[in-house]
Amino acid sequence: MRRTRRLILLLLVVILSGVGFVYYIQKTTQARNTPNKPAALPDSVISTANDWVHSEKHNGITSYEVRAKNYRMDSSGSRIELEGVTLKMFSKDGKKFDEVQSAKAEFETGQGILFSEGDVEITMGIGADPAEAAKQEGRLIVIKTSAVHFESKTGKAWTEQPAAFKFDRGEGKSVGAEYDPNSKELHMRNEVELKWFDTEKPMEIQAGSLIYKEAESKVWLLDWSKFKRATLSMDAGPAIVTIEKGRREKDK
Repeated sequence: MRRTRRLILLLLVVILSGVGFVYYIQKTTQARNTPNKPAALPDSVISTANDWVHSEKHNGITSYEVRAKNYRMDSSGSRIELEGVTLKMFSKDGKKFDEVQSAKAEFETGQGILFSEGDVEITMGIGADPAEAAKQEGRLIVIKTSAVHFESKTGKAWTEQPAAFKFDRGEGKSVGAEYDPNSKELHMRNEVELKWFDTEKPMEIQAGSLIYKEAESKVWLLDWSKFKRATLSMDAGPAIVTIEKGRREKDK
């Protein structure tokens, strides 16, 4: 009887040990397969998102569209931080848009101002139709600058920092720039330099400031202006340059 009892007790111990081992394996496997709980948001952040998209329409036509790889809104709801940003500001008829690309930007919801402290690239007048956009390659104005402000209600963009730009058969730079997509006017504020590659010998132009009116295909050189081609040069006052199919003609 004693031997029998010992065998029974030993058998119970073995069974219980086996059950415990199986339970341990099951719990370990379950814990391994259970996804980690998302980290709690900091107190200063109310929401986050990846591949975020926001747009607004007016009379059925998209006014602007913002895309960002990462989105983060602060707890007050007044400031949004964006990373990997692409902003499209559409014309009133929706047939063209100005595209802004930046690594980082901050949006003040109350003021409707998007600000990017780092490098910014702006491409003006892209056709919304992909077929039309393909025809424009190399003919669009592209501006590279930094510390740019964008006003969401009007689409205006401006900076006080140096800006470089390229356009069909030309390039230039200035200190400070402003662009209004509604009037389609580009204002290069100070220390303007232009190069026009309309012939084998480019025309070099300098001016105190400049306004380019896309709708009129004209450039206003303000304050003063200088023209130079090869060994020829001319100092002048304010002047107007008319652009015709990539060529420039000085009006006065």
